[in-house]
Amino acid sequence: MDTIWDETNPKPVYSCWYAIPTCNTKRANEVFEKWKAQGYKTCALIDKGKPEPDPKLTDRVIAVEPYEGYYKAFNLMAKMIGGEADVIITGGDDISPVMEKTAQEIALECFQKFPDGFFVMQPTGDDMPGVHNICASPWFGKGWIKRAYQGMHPVWPDYVAFYGDEELKEVAWRLKVLWQRDDLVQYHHHWARRGGPAKTDYQAANDKWWDHDKAIFVKRKSQNFPKMWPVPPETGK
Repeated sequence: MDTIWDETNPKPVYSCWYAIPTCNTKRANEVFEKWKAQGYKTCALIDKGKPEPDPKLTDRVIAVEPYEGYYKAFNLMAKMIGGEADVIITGGDDISPVMEKTAQEIALECFQKFPDGFFVMQPTGDDMPGVHNICASPWFGKGWIKRAYQGMHPVWPDYVAFYGDEELKEVAWRLKVLWQRDDLVQYHHHWARRGGPAKTDYQAANDKWWDHDKAIFVKRKSQNFPKMWPVPPETGK
């Protein structure tokens, strides 16, 4: 769906989605309520047969079996949402939206800077250590979603739980379309923060993938991230 123009308002109306995999209905409902209040549509990818988030807070639910990891999950969500979105943001069921600006205000700023929609924007105002080294809760413009990685997918799919966010930051920076914004905070309610929530069982289970994902990142970085180049705009899928 192309960007909608409201005849009574000269500003465009952007379709902005927050899309995450989740296996914690309570946390998903809590975070989706915040994102909906700021003007976003929401999408949840869940395990087949598991409880769904509140339908009043969720615009789309995708059930999968088996779950193949975070990065394949996001690629599937981006494919299913498809042309409905001008922007898709991802993260987790522990990330809050920017509270000082609406979805429309931030999207407008992104498209003013990158009119073709080929961008990755990461709010970096959160004070977590290492926030500038990764794209943990990135905004993907529709141009990136269509054209990135030779038009195949917005994130590299071989990672399971880790390091894909670091590759994304590196690739977007190399392509000169990374916008890190210290003026925007998408607060991460991370277990490692002082006073943060307890580490969940599924977060602990993901730890076994650390070495696997690190090895992929180290190899791909040494090879300058094979297949990182986008297709030209006219051939983007």
